[in-house]
Amino acid sequence: SDVYKRQVHGIVFFQMIEQQKADMTNENYYLRMKGDSKAEVHFIGQIVGGKGFDIDDGLFCEMLVSTGDNWSLLSPPKLYQTQTTYTDGDLNIWAHPFDLQFGANDLSGWPKGVIRVWRLDGLSKIDIVSYGIYNFPRTAGFSQVECETWSPIGDWKMNSFSFFMKNQPCLLYTSD
Repeated sequence: SDVYKRQVHGIVFFQMIEQQKADMTNENYYLRMKGDSKAEVHFIGQIVGGKGFDIDDGLFCEMLVSTGDNWSLLSPPKLYQTQTTYTDGDLNIWAHPFDLQFGANDLSGWPKGVIRVWRLDGLSKIDIVSYGIYNFPRTAGFSQVECETWSPIGDWKMNSFSFFMKNQPCLLYTSD
C-alpha cells in the first residue's frame, strides 16, 4: 500500500569526535579481572544544519539517542533539540552542541541517532517535516556524518489533507 512508501526530504549534517576508554575511575581498577571493566564511549559534537528541505518557514531538529540493552547513557539528556532557524538560500544552520557519554558491556546495540525535523510556520503551528536514523561513527577521531531524512507518503485522502493544511503526512507510532 501507499502508506509504506516514502520520499526523500533533506539532509542533516553532524560533526563529532569520538573517544573510547576503559573505566579507570574506580581505585580498584587494577585489582579487577579484565572482564570486570566496562568500556566507555564519549561523543562530543554538534548538529551542524540541514539542506534540501525546500521550506521557507522556520525549521528545528530533534535528536533522540537510541542504544541497545547493553549500553547505558552516563550523561543525560537523551533528547537534544536545536533552535528554530530560517533558511538563507538552501541551508539551515543549527550548530547545536551535544556531549554524550556511554558505558557498554559489549558492542552490540551501538548508539543511533533518531532525527525528527520540524517546521514552525508564521502562525506558530508546529508540524513534522521528516525523519531520519543514523549510526554514530565506530572509529575514534573526527567524523562528519550526513543523515538523509524522509517523510511517509500517504494515500490520496491524506495527500489532499496535507495539501490544503500545508503539512506533511506523519508516522502514527514511533518507538523511542
